[in-house]
Amino acid sequence: MNKLFKYFPAIAFLVSIIIYWITSAPGLMFTDSGELAVACTRLGVAHPTGYPLFTLLGFFWVNITPFLTPIKSLNLLSGIYTALSVGLFYSWMLVLLQNLPVKKKVKALESDKIHLLALAVSLFYAFSGTVWSQATSIEVYPLHLLMLNLTLYFTLKGKFSKTNTNRWFLLAALSLGLSFANHATTVLIVPAMLYLYFSDKSGKLVFSVEKFRGFALLLIPMFLGLSLYLYLPIRSAMAPAFNWGEVHRGFDKLLYHITGKQYQVWMFNGFSAWKTNLSTFIGLLPTELAFVGILTSLFGMFIVYSRSKLHFYLPMLMLICCVIYTFNYGIHDIDSYFLTSFIALFVFSAFALTWLFEKFPKYLLIVFALPIVSLALNFSQKDESKNYTVPEYKKLVISNLAPNALIISSQWDLWFSAFLYDQLAENKRPDVIAIDKELLRRTWYRDQIKNQMPEFYKKIENEYNMFLSQLELFEENAQYNPELIQLYFENLVNKMIDVSYGERPVYVTIDILQTEQGVAKSYDKVPRGLAVLLTRDTYYRKPNLAKLDISKIQQSMKGKEGHLYQGSAESISVMLMFNAQYAVNNKDFTTARALLTNSLALWPQNTNAISLYNGIVNL
Repeated sequence: MNKLFKYFPAIAFLVSIIIYWITSAPGLMFTDSGELAVACTRLGVAHPTGYPLFTLLGFFWVNITPFLTPIKSLNLLSGIYTALSVGLFYSWMLVLLQNLPVKKKVKALESDKIHLLALAVSLFYAFSGTVWSQATSIEVYPLHLLMLNLTLYFTLKGKFSKTNTNRWFLLAALSLGLSFANHATTVLIVPAMLYLYFSDKSGKLVFSVEKFRGFALLLIPMFLGLSLYLYLPIRSAMAPAFNWGEVHRGFDKLLYHITGKQYQVWMFNGFSAWKTNLSTFIGLLPTELAFVGILTSLFGMFIVYSRSKLHFYLPMLMLICCVIYTFNYGIHDIDSYFLTSFIALFVFSAFALTWLFEKFPKYLLIVFALPIVSLALNFSQKDESKNYTVPEYKKLVISNLAPNALIISSQWDLWFSAFLYDQLAENKRPDVIAIDKELLRRTWYRDQIKNQMPEFYKKIENEYNMFLSQLELFEENAQYNPELIQLYFENLVNKMIDVSYGERPVYVTIDILQTEQGVAKSYDKVPRGLAVLLTRDTYYRKPNLAKLDISKIQQSMKGKEGHLYQGSAESISVMLMFNAQYAVNNKDFTTARALLTNSLALWPQNTNAISLYNGIVNL
C-alpha cells in the first residue's frame, strides 16, 4: 500500500481529467471565451489585466496540438490545468494533515488513512460545482486554480519541511509572482502566506531581523515572476492581430490595463452588492460541498481552533479575505471569484473528517462517498459536451448576413467575442466588418480598426479623430463634456453606416437601436435573423426559416441556468418576434406563425409574441 501512495497525485489528476474531458465544451462559450482564444492563438494582448502567463502558455499549447482546432485544444488545456490543481490540492492537503497536532488521549490517524483522506477530499474539491465549471472551457481561472494550489504547496512545504526550507519558500515566492501574472485575485492568499512565513509551529507570529532578511530575499523571485507583465508592452508594440489597450502607448496605459481600472467602477458598491453576492454564495454552497460538506466545514472551524491555531488561521484568512473582496464586487459572473473561499471550506471540512475518523478509523472509506455524491449532483449541470449555445447564437446572426456586410453590435457576451475568434483564429467570414459598440468607447480600438480595415478606416478618420479628442480626456480623468462625447460617438457610428450604405449591406443588432436613439434614424429597419438590416427601400425580404432553426440551441440550453442563458433565450425570442411582425406587415402569416411558435418555445413569457400570435392564429 505504501508504494501506491506516491501515485495518489497522479490518480487524482487522471480521475479528474477523464471526467473533465468527457464534459468539456465542444466549442466556444459565453463572454471572453473567443477573445481569450484569439489572444492565445495569435499571441495577442487580452482584456485587462492582460494575463501574460495564460497567453504564453496557451500559445505554446496550441502550437504543440495542431491535430485539434485551437478552441478544442484550449478547452482541453483548461481541463488539464484544473486536474493538475486537483493533484496539487491533494499534495498540500497531505502536508497539512500530516502536521495536524494530535490531541491528548486521541490516537492519530495512521499514515495510510491520512493519504486516503487527502485523496477523497481532493476529489471532493475536483467535482465541486465552481471548480468543475472552470475545467470545461477556456478561461483564466483554471490556470488560476493551478497556480494557487502550487503556491500553497510550496509554502506549506517550506513551513513544515525540516530541510531545504528556504528553497521551498523561494519557489513559493516565484510561484506567487507567476500567479499574479495570470490573475490579480492571487492577492487573496497573500495574507495567509505571510502568516505562514512569519508564524512559528504553534501559530504565534514571530517578527525578527532574520525573518525580515529572509522575506526581503523572497521579493526577488516574486518580482521575477511578475516581470512576465513586460510581455504586454513588448507584444503590444508589435501590433498583434488583437491588441486590447495598446499598452505600449505609455506607462499610464499599461498601469490602467494591469490594474483593471475599467472594472473598478463595480468595486465596493455598498450593501446592495453584499446582499446580492451573499445570496449567490449561500446558494452555491450545496453544489460546492454536496450539502453535507456545509456541516463538516462549519464543524471543522470549531474543532481545529482548539487543536492548532496555525491550521485554523491559514484557511480562515483565505476565507475572510475572499469574502471581503468578492462580496463588494458588483458583477453578474461572480461565481469564480469565490474559488479561494471554497478552497478554504474544503480545508475546514478535511479537519472535521480527520477528527471523525480518528474516532472511527475503520469507516474511513465512507469518505469517498463525498466526491461520488458531488459528481452525481453536479454532472448534468456541468456537462457541456453538447452545449452549442454560443456557436448556434453566432450562427443565427452571421448566417443571415449578406456577403461583405458591416455589422455593429454590443452583444459581446452572446456572440461577438466568439465571432472575433472565427475571424482572427480560423479565418472564417473575413468579408464581414464587425464593430463592437462598447469597444468603440476605448481609445485603443481605433488602431484595431485601422490595422484590420484600412480602406474602411480612411472613410471615417475625421469623425473618429473628433471622437477621440474627447475620449482621451475621459480616459485621462481630465475635464470632459459627456454630452459632446455622446454627440461625437453618434456622429462616428452614423458615418460608419452612411459610408458603407450602397457599398455593402449594413446591419446592427437590436441592442443598438434600443440604447442609441441617435443612430440610424434615417433608415428603415428590416429584421434578418438576429440582426437588423438598415435600408431605404421597401420591398419584402422573406425571413429564411432554414437559417432561423433554433432546435440545436434550444436543446443546448435545456436545463441550463444563469443570466446569459436566460438573456440568450429572451434575445432570440424578441428577434424572432420582430421577424414575425415584419412578415405580418407584409401579409406573410404562415411564416409569421412559424416564427412566433419558435419565439414562444424559447421564452414562453414573451407577452408581445403571445399577443401577436393570438392576433394572426386564424389568418
